[in-house]
Amino acid sequence: MDSTREHSRPHKSPQSISEEPQAIKLTAEDSATFLERLCSPVHFNDKLIAAFKEHDQRVTSK
Repeated sequence: MDSTREHSRPHKSPQSISEEPQAIKLTAEDSATFLERLCSPVHFNDKLIAAFKEHDQRVTSK
């Protein structure tokens, strides 16, 4: 048996992956907050920036 396959998740057929879309009902306030957050710029904290830099140094293939 291929040892790399032992640790991978089992393959799911397309039928088992597809689901019906689900609607989420939000209040007007929650809806406004959601849209605000989507439109707001993302700010990374110092630890995340350091992790990105370390990743860039360690990973040589993309």
